[in-house]
Amino acid sequence: MKKFILSLILVLLITETKAQNILPDSWTKYCGWHGGQKPQWGGWVRGYAQNQLGRFLIDTTTSQIDTTKLNNVYQSLLTLDTTVDILQLDEGLESARDTANVVKWMEMIEADSGKFWKSIVYQQTLKLTGLSNSQKRVYWQIGNEISSHAYSQTIRYWKEGVNINGYDYDQFVIPYYVENYLAPTVEAIDSASKAVYNDIGMINICLGSITNAHNINAQQFLDSLLNYRIVGVNAPSLSDKYVYELIHIITIHYAMGTANTSDWLNNINWYKNWSGIGRIRGVWSTEEVGIRAATDNKGGFASSIATSRYLEWSINNQYNAQDVRTNYYGWNKGTTSSSVKTFNDTLFSMLGNVKLINVPNTATPFSLSQGNLEYHSFLSEDKEKGIVIAFPERSQSQNQATIQKVMLNHSSWGNITGAKVYTYGVNGINPVNVTINDFNDSTIIIFPNKEILDYYTGLLIYLQTSEITGVNDLFAQIPETFQLYQNYPNPFNPSTTIRFSLPQREYITLKVYDALGREVGALVNGELNPGEQVAVFDANRFPSGIYFYRLTARQFSQTRKAVLMR
Repeated sequence: MKKFILSLILVLLITETKAQNILPDSWTKYCGWHGGQKPQWGGWVRGYAQNQLGRFLIDTTTSQIDTTKLNNVYQSLLTLDTTVDILQLDEGLESARDTANVVKWMEMIEADSGKFWKSIVYQQTLKLTGLSNSQKRVYWQIGNEISSHAYSQTIRYWKEGVNINGYDYDQFVIPYYVENYLAPTVEAIDSASKAVYNDIGMINICLGSITNAHNINAQQFLDSLLNYRIVGVNAPSLSDKYVYELIHIITIHYAMGTANTSDWLNNINWYKNWSGIGRIRGVWSTEEVGIRAATDNKGGFASSIATSRYLEWSINNQYNAQDVRTNYYGWNKGTTSSSVKTFNDTLFSMLGNVKLINVPNTATPFSLSQGNLEYHSFLSEDKEKGIVIAFPERSQSQNQATIQKVMLNHSSWGNITGAKVYTYGVNGINPVNVTINDFNDSTIIIFPNKEILDYYTGLLIYLQTSEITGVNDLFAQIPETFQLYQNYPNPFNPSTTIRFSLPQREYITLKVYDALGREVGALVNGELNPGEQVAVFDANRFPSGIYFYRLTARQFSQTRKAVLMR
């Protein structure tokens, strides 16, 4: 009996430690910028070589690819830090805002079933595989704002000759986007993948982007698009495949930073639920802070929402930066003091380039005299510094909060050795005078005059702490061997949890197969830290039956059976 009780205590302690697991990537890996010189916090870049690839490589005098331009693009990308990942727009149809150019482009595709376009994509892809660690670093984004009214307007004009305003989330465009753009581009990229890596699908392909992704119509548009079955007129090798079998990453605009407090988690989870279907392994938001917010001097405030939500979500779900990321469009726009750059520079100066642990909100309660706050709290992996990012709840009815005090629970934060408090927003980042009282179980920050946060003003608390030692650290032991455990529950409907343990940091895959041995999803595909890990297999879209899941590392492979019973 004593042995059973001790085992139960160990399980509970390990489970508690699991909730505090450290991310496999530093926080800056999740933060991207859009063009311009690299900021110190930038882990990835969207469109570094803008207007230089795809159709821009065509020499108009010879109607052939201009290899000098291609070499210039390659040389410019060589100047990037090799740790920076590259999301490169393929520079084809894009957001279709230029109707005349779209007509020319579509005519080019249909003139030779996309052969010339595919030759361009193939050559530039081959060139970019020469970049350091290109298989993991380079991502192709095929199309931009494909669900926008501008896209609808130009495609309808090209096909119907009718000049209309267009419709957001117009499913009319899907066949033309796929058949004349996505499919031939993917076919060319996969051909290059086969030539370089001896297998297709080894070069990252990103779908879209989907505009205003917090909108339910955007979600329905994406569902229809991913479930579209390809005819293959311009990409015969992809005939009868579904779009979800072609792409690795779903790219979206404005799902986290613009959503209400009550909606943001459901919004992003809706898109992430596609992970594991076909090739899809993740979702990136490629313009989380728009140019309008940035030029209205709200860039830093908007980025604080996007960053804190993405980090909390990533940590709690153990997503690495190859799966989920956010990018700031207009990161260096607006007044210097209120820009994304200034806010993220401030975080970088406080935290450095470190991995973070999420601190639950129960350990950081606020006392308010009015309104409600959304807030997110993080500790560095060495547990010696942390931040709290707070702002009024994003809703129509609440646009202001008055703070009286903040209590920091030592059981999660450790002992607080110093704290600095700032407001941030359209007026920049400014220090706030507070009184700090220390007790045995908590540190309390008191605002003498009560601090009012309006709709575009937030609170940033920087904390210096002493490292926590105790029972959680004692039992945070690293397993001695690889192990894949039986899923639970089993049989299951519609989802089941799969646990596995890693004795060292390792690149691993966890894939699911149907009874015929066909791969139906990749739950994990990347490097993970040592320790106990958890993945969830969501079988909402699959029929009842027997499935197999396999954990594979360099010198380890193990398979177990799961039963879906509806």
